[in-house]
Amino acid sequence: MRTFGKPLISLTKKSFRKAQEFHQPGLTGLSDHGFPKKSKPGDFAGMSMQTRRGSPPKSTGTFNQALSPKASRRTTMPDLKRPSMLQPLALACTLCAALAASASAQAASQTYTSLASFLAAAGTVKTETFNAFTVDQSGGGSPLMLSDFAVQGAWTLDAPATRLPSDGSSNLFIDVSYGAWADLRFAEPIKAFGAWFSRAPASIRVDADSLEGFGSYRHVGEMPIAAGTDLQFIGFSSDQTFNRIVFEGQGCCSGSFAIDDVAYAASLSPVPEPGAWALLATGLLALGLRRRSATTPRN
Repeated sequence: MRTFGKPLISLTKKSFRKAQEFHQPGLTGLSDHGFPKKSKPGDFAGMSMQTRRGSPPKSTGTFNQALSPKASRRTTMPDLKRPSMLQPLALACTLCAALAASASAQAASQTYTSLASFLAAAGTVKTETFNAFTVDQSGGGSPLMLSDFAVQGAWTLDAPATRLPSDGSSNLFIDVSYGAWADLRFAEPIKAFGAWFSRAPASIRVDADSLEGFGSYRHVGEMPIAAGTDLQFIGFSSDQTFNRIVFEGQGCCSGSFAIDDVAYAASLSPVPEPGAWALLATGLLALGLRRRSATTPRN
């Protein structure tokens, strides 16, 4: 029994040493009989799973990288932040967009109280002075047919002007008392209208009547009126076409007014389109990105 036990114990210890060499999990020592004994739940407390299974801890590589010439050659200097070109470019793009929106809003409709400002916006205009008429004429319910527009309502050609003179020559006198109305209806669509008014009516409306088909209607805008002004210029322009100027009065005997030197235009002077502003902003942004990529150091 003694000779048999020694080889058995020796073999068992040898097996245990091999198990320790291979870090076999679950073996913590030998039992009283020389056999490897199993581990208990707490024997590996505080050990990570990789350590229990025999995996060596991974090195962070800080020390090895510091000694390695190859690693030192790859080391780059910290990136020093430079003033970004994108911030002013983004501000410029925002400003261009705001200008485009402002230009678009102004181009939609504009009113004028200055003849010079109106002519600058309208460009080439036609003018009806009524000076071709030398004697007084009244409508009597019939429209007054002129070269490019017709006058409907209670109208009178005052030639020369004596009722409400404007420039001493002939003018068109219109009565819209007691809430009556009158209008100028143009044969072709226009985008600008202006005239000199003496005692302007309470309301001047700009409409599009049957321009998109018979019976269609579109309200374009209102013309400003300075109360208490005997003689004033009033103008209106829009990027939308219109063909009707409507005059409305209020109250008794307060709706009589005179109109002279009617100016109108089928198109407006060219203005920068919002698309041009957007194209400029895009170009500035692309230029900034190209310059930034050219100045950024490459690793």
